[in-house]
Amino acid sequence: FDDAVLDVPFGNFESSSDSINNTTQIPSIFTFKNHPYFLDGQFAIGPFAGLSAVSNGVHSSENNLLAAAQLSAETLGIDPEVYIGTFLQNAATPSLRLPEGVIVKPSEWLRKIAPNPTQAQLEDQIPAPGTATYPNLRPSLFTYNGLVFSPNTQKPGDIASGPFLFAANAMSAFQNSLVPPANQTSENWQALNSNSVKRGAKVFEKANCATCHIPPFFTDNKIHPIDEIRTNPARAQSRLGLSNLLVPPKLYTFNTPVPIPASAEVLDVPTQGISDTPTTLPKGILPKGGYKTTSLRGLYLSAPYLHDGGAAVRAGSLKVNSNGSSTVVNKSGLGLSGTLSQGIPADPASSLRALVDRDLRRLVVKANKANPSLVRSNLDGTGHHFYVDRQSGFNSKQQADLINFLLALDDNPGSF
Repeated sequence: FDDAVLDVPFGNFESSSDSINNTTQIPSIFTFKNHPYFLDGQFAIGPFAGLSAVSNGVHSSENNLLAAAQLSAETLGIDPEVYIGTFLQNAATPSLRLPEGVIVKPSEWLRKIAPNPTQAQLEDQIPAPGTATYPNLRPSLFTYNGLVFSPNTQKPGDIASGPFLFAANAMSAFQNSLVPPANQTSENWQALNSNSVKRGAKVFEKANCATCHIPPFFTDNKIHPIDEIRTNPARAQSRLGLSNLLVPPKLYTFNTPVPIPASAEVLDVPTQGISDTPTTLPKGILPKGGYKTTSLRGLYLSAPYLHDGGAAVRAGSLKVNSNGSSTVVNKSGLGLSGTLSQGIPADPASSLRALVDRDLRRLVVKANKANPSLVRSNLDGTGHHFYVDRQSGFNSKQQADLINFLLALDDNPGSF
């Protein structure tokens, strides 16, 4: 476990309890019209086009890993007692650790030292309607462990309280108010004044980038199958184990108080256009997994690129010539091993060049695959074979103009 944690580069995270090392780059906070959410688009239904499901997931299925024991046999092939015992054998709180020399089921030990499951495992969380009762909850497209985040108001005796889903919806409204700040770097001003950005917009169109990255938000809001996008499939497959376990997604009305009264009204969450049925994963994820089309706004702030951040190059690693071509002058700065794995930022312009130039990408992928910790975490920068380079019929100057265009997509992407 320590090795797995230390493998993760800065700016990446691993939270899915699926037994697959599928470390992922922390996604952009600029969420407005950037749905479906998460790198694979798995959060696509419910309020704010699925954004509230993301906030709920962060505080329920992604944090409450102990609750995953209820599905561990079906999704992981791990006996629930083994799953719980793994948590307890070296628990950070010594009183929770399994006793040495005593034969006891981990679940029975847990109930002995923490007899109230609500206080021990469900604080700030309640079961969603239609998911049954804990510890036998079923997942839905809205909540992958059947729980909904309802934060404690600190009132005595309240484990969860306030209006239903209020916190997640409030966070969604806040996130959707955030826009990429204007790119005020000197490089961007120079690119604008020289009309490089305008020329790059024409290259963007000519290279058919706008087929998927449709203005003004530069996404088609779709999930593309892994056979099409061809990046490392580990994260794309992270929810496939739930495919045959889902129940129809339901929520209480948003004026429902928590704790939930017996008379609470229940709503069916629409899934039309997202999934074939209310109990199947979103289109594009099935049958093998997929990735969403990410918005391109704010790229100058969000290097490195791709879902795993594998398209990474350190500043000063490339020499850009007057005609727009580039030469690698420092191979140690290529890939995550030369950037975030050392706590060194990735340079946006250089990393974008690695994204759109197949020769440079090949070197970056080679550097990533030479690092055992990145291999264990499935971080390699492969896939998304949509290039704007010499082999695609574009010269170095056009490639440089495209990069300047992409870096200019900020709070007002049509201003140029």
